[in-house]
Amino acid sequence: MIPAIGIVDVRVAYNGKPVLDAVSARVRKHSAVAVIGPSGTGKSTLLRTLSRMNDRVPGFKVEGKLRVGGEDVYAKGLDVCRLRRKVGMIFQTPCMFPKSIFENVIFGLRHQEPARSKEFPDIAQQVLRRVFLWEEVKDRLHKPAPNLSLGQQQRLAIARTLAVEPDILLLDEPTSSLDPQSALAIEELILSLKKDHTLLLVTHQLAQARRVSDETIFLEAGRVIESGPTEAVFGRPAHAATRAYLGRAEEA
Repeated sequence: MIPAIGIVDVRVAYNGKPVLDAVSARVRKHSAVAVIGPSGTGKSTLLRTLSRMNDRVPGFKVEGKLRVGGEDVYAKGLDVCRLRRKVGMIFQTPCMFPKSIFENVIFGLRHQEPARSKEFPDIAQQVLRRVFLWEEVKDRLHKPAPNLSLGQQQRLAIARTLAVEPDILLLDEPTSSLDPQSALAIEELILSLKKDHTLLLVTHQLAQARRVSDETIFLEAGRVIESGPTEAVFGRPAHAATRAYLGRAEEA
């Protein structure tokens, strides 16, 4: 079976400085996979490389194979806009456009499928319901989105991504700036989304990785040290480096 994401011997460097070194991984469809590891080990770079967000970074170089649904992400002539519709990216700090809640939700659709404008209100309601935000904002859809709380903004950012119907969601520490209650809401959302989407989640919160992911990838110094079912990685780590990292994290 073709994996949702296939990563084979990928090397990434900035101005000749290696960040990822011979990274390989497979992410099956409709699963949630956590990427854990120390700061500066290349976790966010992996997500940005998958979504072609590093293309304009000076000195960026990638080698190896990255495939989404079997398609080479760095194939010559690839339509990057189409890729980014298939692969949605959620950042650590939610990005709100200086527009209304409604306009934020349908921002991508308005640019990519303007002919569907009559459907926009129904689509907005649908995706806001999916992220458990509809009841909180249904009476103020035309109020400024930046006035929402951070937790609401993050769910709105996810709704905006869902509106263009991506297959894959890349989440880069989506709860690190949120209060515990908002973080729990995002975790519940992740669990609800994986029946229709594939999720790759970077997180420093090991308890979160254990709660929401089916599999875990442990990166250290730009290399995959260990990967497998989350309960096995956390409960029976095979490598000394994994055991040491998990032990340090528990003590912190």
